[in-house]
Amino acid sequence: MTEPNSLRIVFSCMNTANYSTIGTDSSGPTNGSRTVRGAGRQNTEGAAALSGWQGTTVKPATSAGTRGLRQNPVRGAYPSALAKSVKRTGNTEELISQGFELLRTGQWHLAFNVFQAIKPATRQQNESKITGLARALYLQPGKAKEALDLLNQLPASAQTGTLLTKSRVLETLKRYQEAEALLKQIVKKEAGDPEKGRACKHHNTNLTLARLWQTMGKLDQAERLLIATFRQESAKTDDLEAGRACRQHETNLTLARHWQMMGKHDHAERLLIATFRMESAKASDLEEGRACKNHQTNLGLVRHWEVMGKQDRAERLLIATFRQESAKPGDLGEGRACKNHETNFTLARLWQMMGKHDKAEHLLIAMFRQESAKANDLEAGRACKNHQTNLELARHWQMIGKLDKSERLLIATFRQESSQPGDPEAGRPCQDHKTNLALVRLWEMMGQLDKAERLLIALFKQESVTADDLEAGKTCKHLETTLTLARLWQLMDKLDKAECLLIATFRQESAQVGDLEAGRACKHHGTNLALARLWQLMGKLDKAGRLLVAMFRQESAKADDLKKGRACKHHETNLGLAHQWEMMGQFDKAERLLIATFRQESVQAGNLEAGRACKHNKTNLSLVRHWEMVGKLDKAERLLIATFRQESVMAEDLEAGRACKDHDTNLTLVRLWQIMGKHDKAERLLIATFRQESVLAGDLEAGRACKNHETNLTLTRHWEMMGQFDKAERLLIAASRQESVKTAGPQADMACKHHETNLGLARLWQTMGQLDKAERLLIATFRQNSEKPGDLEDGRACQHHETNLTLARHWQIMGKHDHAERLLIATFRQESANANDLEAGRACKHHETNLTLTHHWRIMGKVDKAQRLLQQCLSDNTLIDVQKDPYRLALSILHCSTNEFDTYVVAITNRVDKALVQSIHKFMIYCQHVDEHDSAERILLDEAFNFVEEAMQLPSSSEKRAQLLSQKGHIMRMQNKAESEWKFFFQQASCLDPSRVSKEKTELWRKTEQRALKKLNIIN
Repeated sequence: MTEPNSLRIVFSCMNTANYSTIGTDSSGPTNGSRTVRGAGRQNTEGAAALSGWQGTTVKPATSAGTRGLRQNPVRGAYPSALAKSVKRTGNTEELISQGFELLRTGQWHLAFNVFQAIKPATRQQNESKITGLARALYLQPGKAKEALDLLNQLPASAQTGTLLTKSRVLETLKRYQEAEALLKQIVKKEAGDPEKGRACKHHNTNLTLARLWQTMGKLDQAERLLIATFRQESAKTDDLEAGRACRQHETNLTLARHWQMMGKHDHAERLLIATFRMESAKASDLEEGRACKNHQTNLGLVRHWEVMGKQDRAERLLIATFRQESAKPGDLGEGRACKNHETNFTLARLWQMMGKHDKAEHLLIAMFRQESAKANDLEAGRACKNHQTNLELARHWQMIGKLDKSERLLIATFRQESSQPGDPEAGRPCQDHKTNLALVRLWEMMGQLDKAERLLIALFKQESVTADDLEAGKTCKHLETTLTLARLWQLMDKLDKAECLLIATFRQESAQVGDLEAGRACKHHGTNLALARLWQLMGKLDKAGRLLVAMFRQESAKADDLKKGRACKHHETNLGLAHQWEMMGQFDKAERLLIATFRQESVQAGNLEAGRACKHNKTNLSLVRHWEMVGKLDKAERLLIATFRQESVMAEDLEAGRACKDHDTNLTLVRLWQIMGKHDKAERLLIATFRQESVLAGDLEAGRACKNHETNLTLTRHWEMMGQFDKAERLLIAASRQESVKTAGPQADMACKHHETNLGLARLWQTMGQLDKAERLLIATFRQNSEKPGDLEDGRACQHHETNLTLARHWQIMGKHDHAERLLIATFRQESANANDLEAGRACKHHETNLTLTHHWRIMGKVDKAQRLLQQCLSDNTLIDVQKDPYRLALSILHCSTNEFDTYVVAITNRVDKALVQSIHKFMIYCQHVDEHDSAERILLDEAFNFVEEAMQLPSSSEKRAQLLSQKGHIMRMQNKAESEWKFFFQQASCLDPSRVSKEKTELWRKTEQRALKKLNIIN
């Protein structure tokens, strides 16, 4: 059985590790995205409260505060009062009770020790001991098999609670069919019929089977069983139809959550509101902004409104819940946290979603102080007692760009959770998996990749079965660590190491030994997707495509879904396969799948035709970008405006010049309007987005950057495209200062911490003719990205591919061809499989480096060397046609306006490239004739125009479309069209590919073009 995915699309905006309200006991501990669900004591429903069952009755909050509400215990809180009072000797029943209490609070190791010490006197005590040991083990990484072995010692006649624990262990091991079979047996034993959708007498069994079916993607069966359970627990037979909640709190929330998963948000909202009213002190509490008596229900409704985009209603209810759970009435206004950890967290996260970062920060700091040992722990650089609060505050500081504060807190948290005082310095991981990964990810953001790698490898070894697993090509016991290390190696351009690790992970998670070779996907969606994306990055498109198709089939409802043009059940797989087809030039297949995915995720069947967006933002934007790619700009605009309205606070936001709530949607609409030449609309929306993401209302006028790096760069590029260089420069310098370690920024020859900002400012200075300043900044960026201080002087490339190529191109513009060649050869060697690849006439692993080096040799007149390298690239049998197209195009351009051109152009299989290169060929001949013979043969110019027009009618990538637009602009300028006409195409090209300006300046034949323009008196 493959690992299914249960369409948890609606929770993508939330941290699933803490979504424990609907359908789970929020008072129970969390481990990853799981809530502890164990067997507990071995006697019917009454034992649930002792064992931490999901069916535990939760005491409601009262208007006096949270009396009866248990603070959500978080694993990793230091120190634990319960841990200090653990007994390992004494009355057997007391030890059993103590063990299950430890399980309830997530203290697995202590619980294991307690159960291990028990000497059972009866069969029931023995069953309790084994169940407790199994529950203490199965949620720990790599120990589920051990838990199952223990449970298999018990007879088949074990009690229902024990059998439920066994089903959860099987689920953890991804043995879903066995877990399902066992649960069906329990349902039948308890007088139910799972095949007919009849609920049994045992509440927890019904919910456990329904949740398993959710995990297996059997949503219709789960819904049927949950509705049957709801009816069984209702006061009246028509409660569901009448919009009333049933008598069992957990059933209401589980059914509501299931409807969320199925996209039935109206059903879920109706049931949550009914549950809220049933648990309210007064009938009008909801309308009057009061919380109900049940903490879980309040947070469940809040999170549902978040999902539906009703953030104002969610905030109002959450603030009411916060006040209800506060020690004093004025706590919120005076910057104090309430008494319930989960409520504080949920409110902080909502404010993050709403962009109210200052409020979120104040609340998180208040929580930190409330959970600290000493009042000044924050100022003294110490972590608080609560692991989760430390990580959340550190993440928030990352979000608002306070990386140094975030690092300081994470290191303090790391030290607090370490075995020995010198662990960070010695390169040893701490005891908490999440803290280790949080610190790794921060160092990735800060560009400290070596530190991140060192810690991640140490963590991998700590979580491995044997010390040399990494060297032996084996995975560790924790999947998240393995995938994080593979992704880090991708960032560090260690693609071969990443591939070896992902293939090992794939084999470990495969159903059969030869699955990879046979073209089958493994059981884990995340591993499949990570390997497919890596292969795309490595240019192994055939392998990536084969794996994505296998994933699609594995995650489809029916075997022929792909053939019939239906989407599979997993959103990411659909988009991943569509993107793969776009990369391979199969645009019709990509569009068909994107439309099928859109329809699957729509509220109503006719949404696409009616101009309405679907429920999933990424699907809307993916379809928009596809239509941009294939030139269907009107369709793209219509869908994007519908998406914008769906994500707006008020219906008239677009007309009123306000940005919507989603950053990506705003910038995607800006980019589309730029492509369509609607520059005023694009600028207006960009400025609105900038203001929405600013700290102060007047930041733009005061020359300050906003809080979002991407928005700053997009606005500067827009102004650059419109020729407003002073405004663009001012904002880029402000962004650079904001992202710098020291405030001096680029004026002191210092690169800032953000790579894109450095390259953006260097390119702007190139455009403005300030080549020396651009060179100084690029060299500073190069040194910042270098492994050793003297790399540049010693002829070594830095660790960042794009920095190397940008500096080389800049030296081409400045005429420093020897410098450029030296750096390009160093980059080539760094990206080669073997040290002597260049001498042996072999291409390196990076296509762009191969093409840039051949282009440079053409500039230097080393045509033979350029031709040899291009032909070597074309002889690589691992490349598919679509990957060879750029080399065929480059080889043809190398021979444009020569007699050999026809020999090479016939080899081009891509219709867009063939038409483009023929346009360039005709245009170059025309320019040569004007320059050398004063002969303007208009027919050549017309033919060049017709070829580029033909190419523009075909689907192409953004970069290719930029080439076509630029070529058309050059031809129209030579035709002596109005400046506004040809400049429009240059602007569009610059929008699609901002680096085109520097690339074009190095084209040799552009100099011939300039001379021809002067001879024809088109330019002075």
